[in-house]
Amino acid sequence: DRYDDIRECCGDSSNLERLVDDMCSASYRHSVGAGIFEVLLSDPHIEDVYLDAPCDENRVHVTMNGVEGVNAHMRCRTNLMCDNREMDNVVNILKRDSGLRFCQSNPVLETDFREFDARATVIGYPMSPNGYALAVRKHSVRPWTLTRLLANGTMDARSAGLLSFLVNNRSTFLVCGPRGAGKSSLLSALMLELPLSQRILTIEDTIELPGEKMRSMGYKVQTIL
Repeated sequence: DRYDDIRECCGDSSNLERLVDDMCSASYRHSVGAGIFEVLLSDPHIEDVYLDAPCDENRVHVTMNGVEGVNAHMRCRTNLMCDNREMDNVVNILKRDSGLRFCQSNPVLETDFREFDARATVIGYPMSPNGYALAVRKHSVRPWTLTRLLANGTMDARSAGLLSFLVNNRSTFLVCGPRGAGKSSLLSALMLELPLSQRILTIEDTIELPGEKMRSMGYKVQTIL
């Protein structure tokens, strides 16, 4: 009877099929899926998703880029909140896909969020006394280059030229900074300044550098975890 009522409200069969698909997707998303994070991470304009503890009392924050065709870079507070059950689902997905432990004796889980081509870090009790805290960073669809960093105003031409000169002359230098400062993006851009004849070895705890993309471009890159 309820199905007939829904069909009557929808009118034609195409609307009904669309409604049923939406209902099934929502049920899956909020049961075994990643919940609201699935919606956020599917948005091509969203680069990062953050949630502070306690998760059921704080709103989700996001970093956005490329809004309305411009190179805007904004950190925004959404109107979304997440309960502990939804966070449990996310943690279970990350544990299942990575095989890593996450408990009171190992309260930090840092791994790839493979379904969304992102890196996720979860902190739990007792390191986070108020419960779960989450940070998710999506990998760039296109590798960063010095030209792209110039185009979006991240760096000036003189700095880009100096860095390119240092790489070409095999200088030794250190890329450092706090979380979110753009270390991986800059290092990715510098790697593309190396000649194709150069053999590159990368050592990462979580894959972020564009090794696979560079190999498809003819670079000799060996990635080690």
